[in-house]
Amino acid sequence: MRRRAVQMTLVAVAVAVLLLGLPLAIFGALMIWDSEQSTLDLRAISLSRTVERRLSNGEQLDESMLEPFVGGVSNLPASIQVQGPDGREYTAGPQMTGNVMRSLQLTPSSATVRMEVDASAVTWRATQVVLLVILATVIAFVGAAIVALRQSRSLSAPLIY
Repeated sequence: MRRRAVQMTLVAVAVAVLLLGLPLAIFGALMIWDSEQSTLDLRAISLSRTVERRLSNGEQLDESMLEPFVGGVSNLPASIQVQGPDGREYTAGPQMTGNVMRSLQLTPSSATVRMEVDASAVTWRATQVVLLVILATVIAFVGAAIVALRQSRSLSAPLIY
């Protein structure tokens, strides 16, 4: 009797985890990926507006203007490459090798802004979400087992005595 009560509770928790935890892990990882891509696009758009403003005001482009866009506390470090309308290139940030997440913007004055971040860093953030869901699953199973054991004792105690 006790074993059946524990099994039924653990099966119920397993079904709940599969129905809720699996989609949460998948959509959470996809949401992190999309969020990082959107953030990168916004950073590239902001830089392209700065480049366009400087070009329309007749100011010179230089690599020091790129430094604020390389990264920060909350943003991943980015490799930036700006090609002016005259063909000169300006770069800032670490050089990326391997898989990268990229955003490319073209200004009205034909300057090109290319910003890249390391895709493995984004993958690690998505993996952290999946690991958090797995941890929550383990905690749910342990909690369910403890509750099932206590409830099975209280249900079977009158039958034993």
